[in-house]
Formats: sequence, structure tokens, C-alpha cells
Amino acid sequence: MLETREVPIDPFIAFEHRIAEACVNGRHDEVIRLLDERFIAVGFHGYEFDRRTYIDVLQKGSIFHSVKLRQATVLRNESTVVVTGLTEVDWTRAGVRASGPVRFTKVWTKRPQGWLILHLHVSDARVGEAWSQASKKP
Repeated sequence: MLETREVPIDPFIAFEHRIAEACVNGRHDEVIRLLDERFIAVGFHGYEFDRRTYIDVLQKGSIFHSVKLRQATVLRNESTVVVTGLTEVDWTRAGVRASGPVRFTKVWTKRPQGWLILHLHVSDARVGEAWSQASKKP
């Protein structure tokens, strides 16, 4: 007879699930508390956001209808953790609704108050898929 048992989930993947849930439920304050004071993000079009600008984008006009984590990889060091992954996102920003696969890289840093997000980079995953297909053609 086969035994089944729960496999413990990596705490940083659990963080990703909680962040996604907080975004969908409009609890942006939970995400903001996780941002290091030195936080920098790079958005879809290469625009760099400092912490204040990123918070403004979250709080003023970003509505997340769904965020689903599809894949994640966690790389660890003593004081740094890098999480790369793929999410399916459906959101509205500045009145425009968009959805699709999003690749992300998130860098966490260990601070006296706990683990905080130092850097976030997001890309539309369809661009990578198109590039991959194009590179296969003669």
C-alpha cells in the first residue's frame, strides 16, 4: 500500500502565493510591507520604478483580477534568495485590462526585520516564447 504525505512547501513559494492573494484581494499594504527601502523594480517595457513609484502604481489604478503561480525556482544564499517563475496574470492598469503569462525574478534580502524584497523584474512571457520559436526557423 502506498503512503501519501504532505510535502512541505518552500517558504518563498508560500510568500509568492500570499503576495498573489493579497494583490487579488486589494491588500496592497501587505505587499508594501515586504518592500525593502532600497527596492527597485523593472516593468514589462524596461521602465525602472523606485519604491515610491512602485507603491503609487500599486495603490492608484492597479486592479488584479487573478494571479496564479505556475512555476517557481528558488535559489538560496545566507542573506539573499532569488525566486524566478511564471505567473498567469489578469489585471487592469489605468483602465486597460490585460492578461497573459508573466515571467518574474524577485530578489529577497535578509534584514533585521526579516526577509524583504530588494528587486523585482517582470517580462511578458509571450515575448520569450516568440523569440524561441523565431530562433528555430532557418
